Order: sequence, then C-alpha cells, then structure tokens
Amino acid sequence: MAYSETLFTALAAWTLYALLRRHWLTAGVLCLFAGLTRPTASSLIPVVGLAALLAVVRRRDGWRPWVAMMLAPAGWLAYLAWVGVQTGRPDGWFHIQSAGWRSHFDFGVDTFRRGREVLAVSATPQMLVVSLVLLLALMFFVLSVIDRQPWELLLFSGLMLVTTLGAAGYYHSKARFLVPAFALLLPAAVGLARAGRARAVTVLVALTAFSTYFGGYLLLIWTRSP
Repeated sequence: MAYSETLFTALAAWTLYALLRRHWLTAGVLCLFAGLTRPTASSLIPVVGLAALLAVVRRRDGWRPWVAMMLAPAGWLAYLAWVGVQTGRPDGWFHIQSAGWRSHFDFGVDTFRRGREVLAVSATPQMLVVSLVLLLALMFFVLSVIDRQPWELLLFSGLMLVTTLGAAGYYHSKARFLVPAFALLLPAAVGLARAGRARAVTVLVALTAFSTYFGGYLLLIWTRSP
C-alpha cells in the first residue's frame, strides 16, 4: 500500500540514530525531509530541536547543533506554506483536515469514545485490531520507560502517541498512523532476541502469516482507507 508512513519511518529512524550519534547535520537534513514526507514530523522536530538546544547550552559540537536546529522544522514549515498557497489561506492544511476529514485535536475524547464502542459492540476485524494495537502501544510505551530508553526515543514515541490518540476522526487508521513509532517495539525486539532462535522464528512466522491475511483483508474486503 502506497502510504507515506514507510518512508517517514525510515527517515525518523535514521534521524534519531544520527541524533544519538551526535551527527547533527545528518539529523537536521533527514528531519527536513521527514517534514516534507508527513505532517507527523511535528513529533520528530521537537526531539531534534531539544537535543540541539541542550548541546548549545552545554557548548558541545560547535556550530553544528545550531544548523540542525534550523534545518529540522524547515521541511514541515515549507509543506504547510505550500498547502497555504494552494488553498489561499494561511491555515490551509488545518482547514482541510477539519473540513475534509473532520480531524482535529480533542485530547483523545473521540478516540476513547470510539474505542469503547468497538469493545462494547460487535465490530469488524479491522476495528478490533486497531483497538488492540492502541492498547499494546500504550503498554509498550510504559515498558520503554521502565527499560530506560534514551530520552530522544521516549519523547518521539510519546509525541507520536499524543498526536495519534489525541486527534479526533479516522479511528480505523490510527494503527497505521503509529507505524513510525518504531521505538515502541524495542522491548519486544529485546525479548525476542533473548528468547532463542526457535522461539523467535516461531513468533515471527506467526506474525508474518497474520500480517499476510490482514493485508489481504484490507485490500479485498475492507471498503475504507486502512
């Protein structure tokens, strides 16, 4: 499925990797392209900006953190400006989201309501899987905190959760929106690595089989955008 989450996930992962390695220019450029790829780069930009600001305050790495701080939001701001020009209004992107998809930030009220409806009444497999993914994402975030992941990963995962769960509309797409929050899966990856080859292969084969079925279901049966 030609959604932009795949490219954004790659850009976010390598941005955070460069950030942890203190490769400031690389992190800034990758974050710029991430902002041109998806508006959810709003969860990545603060991570780069805060890390660069801390480096500046501590007087580390010279001028490079300054450049990273300026590059990080450039792509996202350029995209919003382009949408504004196309729509003839400065808040064009936000207007489209609200008027076209009825999507706006309501602090999770709509997500909680829709999730409660899915779990309380008969629902399609798609909606049940979405609810399960959202619950697992919250659980994995708690595990990530317990595992003391680097604050850069925790902040990115936390902001992705806030922007995804806090927005109203398109409940059935929220699992897809969380695909770039790859750091949430690190506790599971560590567990698989410690489980031994046979157990890891069994789990991965089972997940691959389910993913194959679910992908076919979304393509052939599900009638709305996944």
